[in-house]
Amino acid sequence: MRGTVGGCDDLPVSSRFRILDLDQLRLEVERAAFAGSPVLRDSFGLEAEAFVVRSDARAAGARVSLEEALALAQSAAARADAALELPEDVDFGRTAALDAPALRVRAGGQIAVFSGAFGRPADTYAEFSRVRGVLESSASALGYGLVSMGFDPWNSLASVAHPPRSVTESCLDVARAGDAARECRRLAAGLRVFVGGGAAIAAAARLQCAARLAPLLDASFAFSPLRCGSSCGSPSTRSDSRRRARAASESCASALEAAPLLECALETHVPFVRGPERWYPVAHELSFRTWMERGHLGLFPDLDDFRSHLAALELPARLRGWIEIDACDALPPPFDSVPLTLWSAVLEDAEARATLEQQEQATGALTARHVFGAAAGALLRRTSGWIAPEMLAAYVEFGRRFVFRARTPSDDVLALFAARRGFEWVQYRELLDAWSSACGVSTARDDQRAA
Repeated sequence: MRGTVGGCDDLPVSSRFRILDLDQLRLEVERAAFAGSPVLRDSFGLEAEAFVVRSDARAAGARVSLEEALALAQSAAARADAALELPEDVDFGRTAALDAPALRVRAGGQIAVFSGAFGRPADTYAEFSRVRGVLESSASALGYGLVSMGFDPWNSLASVAHPPRSVTESCLDVARAGDAARECRRLAAGLRVFVGGGAAIAAAARLQCAARLAPLLDASFAFSPLRCGSSCGSPSTRSDSRRRARAASESCASALEAAPLLECALETHVPFVRGPERWYPVAHELSFRTWMERGHLGLFPDLDDFRSHLAALELPARLRGWIEIDACDALPPPFDSVPLTLWSAVLEDAEARATLEQQEQATGALTARHVFGAAAGALLRRTSGWIAPEMLAAYVEFGRRFVFRARTPSDDVLALFAARRGFEWVQYRELLDAWSSACGVSTARDDQRAA
């Protein structure tokens, strides 16, 4: 039985008969791994989320409404010639062309800047910076500012609990109940890196490397030590919230190849089932395997259900035409280029990956220093222009300031927090100016002073 549900984002209705088997799903997992344009297999991409806050003195740091964020994104997308994707599109993995720049609005009003696909990291970051610059200038004209941190440092869940825009979001809120899940949707912001998988043999090796290193490097880039204006005792509130949300749903944590990914998808819980007239949130634990074999409320999943379910899995790394890495907390310029530089260098260089394997065998465990060192060696073997000078400067400064001193960006936030007895919008801008100055990057304030 096929059809659409009025008001439910025109998604097809689940079937009344069992029509799926494991062979179909296995083929779909393998197809999804290499789906998309072939150009993605040799390309790079970057996506980073940011909170939109008010920058005026009376309400500095307060989040704008979802409607205001949507209007801002629409205006900026038109100016930047970028695609615009709405919260319900992002929730279900329905994205525009993966090789085109885009602004993606999340359910909590966060706006993600996506670079599109390019053949070199330098070109990728140039396009990302261009689109982000348009978004930033559009926000400034409205009295807004962008905050790129892993977790909203000032606002609570209640202050951004705007009503859902669609039945899709309403179902997600009901089905993924719990403060941890809602915090991830409305208060967290992340950064994702996309690296070409290359040929099938190379893609498997790169994906294994990415899945193994992602948790280690996520900790090194931690940039969310505050919650509601106070220290939360963790360098990454975003990572903590995501762990609590995953523990609540008992989802699989990672998958490296087609078979483990299929098993992960089958055992992960289904949040809701689409009926002929409305959506039915699943109040109890229902895995996709159980739904496929026994049904729920007389409905069985079809291939579209499985595709949506597969796209919604939260994995540290997945293969989908290129390798998508859920890299770390959102970072502001100039350090937002560092994850792209690091992952591109390591995954594209077989010698760097071999070096890391040897170090892991010799020491028993890898550290962020090992990875940054191996990436530095890979960068030296690259031709001029593969990485832009400002990206290299940011990489060197990040390693000097944080990695090789066993520190994270959160430590700089906490130092300001202790010195100023608080961390407000003004301190956030002050921190960004200090980082830009250390990397030799001029800021808007510097340009204003020069003028």
